[in-house]
Parts: sequence; structure tokens; C-alpha cells
Amino acid sequence: MTSTDPKTQLIDNKSLLTQIRRLRSIETRVLVRFLHYLAEVERRKLPLELGFPSTWQYLTKRLGFAEHAARRRVIAARLLARFPIIEAYLLALRINLTTLCELRDVLGEATVVSVLDRASGLSMDDTRRLVATMRPGAIPPDVMPRSAPPAQVSLPKLGPGAEAPAPAPAAATGPHQALGSSQESPIAQAAGAAAPGAATQPTPIDRITPVSADMDLIQLSVPRAVIAKLEKAKGLLSHKLQGAPSWRLLEEMLDVAIVALERKKLGSATPRMPPTAIDGRRLNAALARAVWQRDGGACTFAGADGQICRSTTLVEFQHRIPGALGGESSLENVTLYCRPHNQLAAERDFGAGYVERRREQTRITRAVLSAVRNLGYSKSEAEHAVAQATAKSSSPPTFEAALRAALRCLTRPEHMAPEPRVGPAFPAPVQPETPA
Repeated sequence: MTSTDPKTQLIDNKSLLTQIRRLRSIETRVLVRFLHYLAEVERRKLPLELGFPSTWQYLTKRLGFAEHAARRRVIAARLLARFPIIEAYLLALRINLTTLCELRDVLGEATVVSVLDRASGLSMDDTRRLVATMRPGAIPPDVMPRSAPPAQVSLPKLGPGAEAPAPAPAAATGPHQALGSSQESPIAQAAGAAAPGAATQPTPIDRITPVSADMDLIQLSVPRAVIAKLEKAKGLLSHKLQGAPSWRLLEEMLDVAIVALERKKLGSATPRMPPTAIDGRRLNAALARAVWQRDGGACTFAGADGQICRSTTLVEFQHRIPGALGGESSLENVTLYCRPHNQLAAERDFGAGYVERRREQTRITRAVLSAVRNLGYSKSEAEHAVAQATAKSSSPPTFEAALRAALRCLTRPEHMAPEPRVGPAFPAPVQPETPA
């Protein structure tokens, strides 16, 4: 191995090792400072202001970080903002970003110091064992041992048609895009809180791996019930796709699903009404479809420097001038925003406090609705009771108060179920008299 800098060849061994340690210390201090800045950037929602749907997108698209490197920094910045003591462990080189990411599910206000002490100096595998010991649970889906090759699961074959070339199963390296992540990879989504009960950080095996210029290899793990559905779909399409490769089955099912999902979200593709508003505020099917087609089903939020979001995840209809401020539902005033930018626009129009209260009220309403439905009430009964329970409150009620109010609405006489009928539903037939 030759040195890339001729000047380093003139340094003696002792000085070279001293410089390496000094540069390592500088690198760590710069990293910690970067994490502090990143936490503040996220707190101020600056990536959203610039037109990015997430901090992870900002790091990968604007700052050029690799996907996994961006993921680790997002997780570490959030943890550092929550537990400032982490800084001392990072500066002392007792833990690194990889270790910190593995520990995120077992760090708590009362246990952060003890957990960091136990994890100091451990390898990634030993850290995962520590996490599994502290928080045992069932193995989550799409998880496999790190040393084992990913299992390759292919779609059922339809016939002798040619299949896409598939390389031998091997542990893939480098960042991979998970199946179904059009905008933000699941490695970015993993930066949030993990599901309770997860024992370890799962290694995704849902992958899309390029194998040629126009073909990709899909690897995924699925329940047996999904395989049964694939087999059933294969039988239903066997006349149309006889001898076709497996990917044609998937393509055919996706074509059907997309049409059905678009109809559910946008209404009929051949609406009978012109694109206008219903009751002045709500969009009819024609207007919704016209806006969707015009904007390409993607977020149109533009950042301060002209960056267009273009996210296709959690896309919602957005009034440029809010209806509460006199804006109408028209083709010119309605556009598409992703949910993060929709919420950012609401904060600009009505203030962060108002949006937070509405968000909390929505969370409580959904929880109460679910609780009432679990008691056996119908969807319409539950929705009516919850609407009455929360309509008169100027501030979001607590879950307990909202649930009690909804139950009082449901137990009023007009909502009570009718008393069960005693005896036969119809009069008994009159028996003819028997002659004496």
C-alpha cells in the first residue's frame, strides 16, 4: 500500500501515530458538534423550509451523505438532544455512532448512564446481545442473523417462461433501498422510536438489487398467507399469463391495485360533474383527480431556494389560501403537499400552538373512537358519540374525559337498544276448537 501524500512518508513512526490520534480526537469533536447543529436544524424544521420532506432527505440529497451514514447521524442527533450525557461517551471514544444506534431502544432517563457504561468498548454484535438481554422479545419480521446470507424468496412461477437472472444468495453490502420506499428509506424511518418489544435492530432483507440495465432482483420475506394469495392470483390469471415470467403476475396485480386505489382516493375516472367544490369547501371527484394529475401525485412545496419536495409519501390536498381564511376549493387554489409540509403550512397560517392542539385532539379522538368500537358499538354510533363529546370543548380533552362523555351520549335513552321482545314475534295461530 502506497501513501497518497508524499509528505507523510517523511514522518517517523512515533510522530505518525501521534498525529493519527490527534486527528481522531479532532474528528470526534467535529462529529459531536455536527450532531448538536443537526439537532437544532431539525428542531427549527429547516429541512422542511428548504423543500425536503425529512432531515434524512436533506442529509442525503443536499449534503451528500450515504443513506446509512445519514441514518446514524439523525438517530444520534435526536438521542444527544434528549440525553446530553452521551457527548462525554462519544468524546472519550467509549461508544461510537453504530453502538449508539443499537442502544436507542433501551436508553431511558433513569438507565442511560448504566446502559452506556455497559456498552462502552463493545463490538456491534456484543452490543446487540446486550440489547437483546435487556429487552428480550419476539424476533420482528424481516430479520435474519447478521452472519447468514439473505433468504431469497421469489414469486411463484407461472410456466416455463424466462425469469430475471438471479445471483446466488449472498450477504449484500452497502446501502440498499427497501421495497416500497419511494421517498424516504426505512433506514430513515428507523430513526424514530422503534416498536415496543423489538429485541434488536432488525437487518432489512427486503431489497431491490440491480441485476441488469432494466431488471432488478426483489428479495423479501412474506407470510404463508401471502404465498397462498399469489397462488390463487396465478390460477385466476393463468389463461392470460400462460408461460409468462413471475414478474408479469406482480405487474398485473399492481395495475389492478393502482386503479382501485386511485378510484378510492380520487373518485371515478369519468366523473359526471365538472371540477368544482362541494359546499364551497370539499373537493368533488373531478376536482381531486384534476389536481392530482396536474401535480403528478407529488408534493409541490417549494423551499426558499427553489427546491421542490416531490415526495409521493402521505400526499394530501392543500389549499394555498386556507378555507378558514376565505380560500375556495378551486383548481387554482388547491395543490398537493406531503403531510410534513402540510403541517408546516398550517403552522405558518395558524401558529404552532393551534396545530399542536389540533394534532392532540385528533390523537385523542381516534383513541376514543377505537375504544368505543371495541365495546361493540357500530361505526356510525361511535362517530356520532365522539363528535358530540369533543364538539363543545375549546381545548383538547383528556382521553378519559372524552371517553366518559362519549359513553354518556351512547347511554342516553334515545341511544339505548330496544328491550328484547318477550314471546313469539307474531301472534300464535288460533287453534280450531275440537268438537266435544
